Amino acid sequence: MNPHIMELQAPIYKADFLKEDRLFINGEFVSSNFGRKFDVTNPTTEEVIASVYEADSQDVDIAVQAAKVAFPAWAALSAETRCNYLIKLAEEVEQHVEQLTRLEAITMGMTHASSQIILGLVASYLKYYANKAMDLAGETSLNTPKYLNISIRQPYSVCAGIIPWNAPLLMLVNKVGPALASGNTIVLKSSEKSPLSFIAFAAFCQKVNLPKGVINIITGFGRTCGEALAKHMDIRKISFTGSVATERAIQKASAESNLKDVSLELGGKSPLLIFDDASLEKAVPAAAFSILYNSGHIVIHQIITFP
Repeated sequence: MNPHIMELQAPIYKADFLKEDRLFINGEFVSSNFGRKFDVTNPTTEEVIASVYEADSQDVDIAVQAAKVAFPAWAALSAETRCNYLIKLAEEVEQHVEQLTRLEAITMGMTHASSQIILGLVASYLKYYANKAMDLAGETSLNTPKYLNISIRQPYSVCAGIIPWNAPLLMLVNKVGPALASGNTIVLKSSEKSPLSFIAFAAFCQKVNLPKGVINIITGFGRTCGEALAKHMDIRKISFTGSVATERAIQKASAESNLKDVSLELGGKSPLLIFDDASLEKAVPAAAFSILYNSGHIVIHQIITFP
């Protein structure tokens, strides 16, 4: 019997594809360096629903090295081939969308209806990025007399994605899709609060025979794993979604290491303007949805303003 088979405590939410509790490095599920686990709790009931392995900085380094080794072969593949892998991953999500919806609902404590809205976007996002792989091209210019100016788009190499807890799988594909489509490999760190759909996605990577090391997934805590990713000298690009405080730490670590490129999403809060001539019958439900959707845990949460 595999000792790493995960047993979710709520039988109604059992997922046939979620059979692991380990890290996903170089195409394989592996235990963490020091073998410690942490609990995943349903915030609605405060019940422990699973326990998964906790990565440390050594695990991060192993994952980065796997991505580094995988990069040359992945970047050398045709755009069409990379596109096909992303399409296959999208199809896996579509086939298991109801189970994924329930899984994220209990992991995050959101309603099933809210989870359905978010999960309904995941496969379409992957397909979008897959198609963008076919559009990547450089530019040429004859604006300078006697010169032909050429720009060539090239992948970074190893990228990292640090993802928050409030929309894990959607955020995952928003980082995986662009990275893989453009020829990069990636190391992903889930939030310690919602790692289960990441493990499910890792199983999909195995099922579609994604080349080893192209996607690596670690579960752990920001002070250990996130810091190690931000400081790592072999990571050339890091994409982070989360708080301003953590962003500052990532910017500092990135600057003090190898000046890696950093992309940040720190919240998109903006005002919802309700004018005197507005229909309150339409404005109030729209405002309530914006504020209360996902229990208010959403970066586009709006502030109501009456100008």
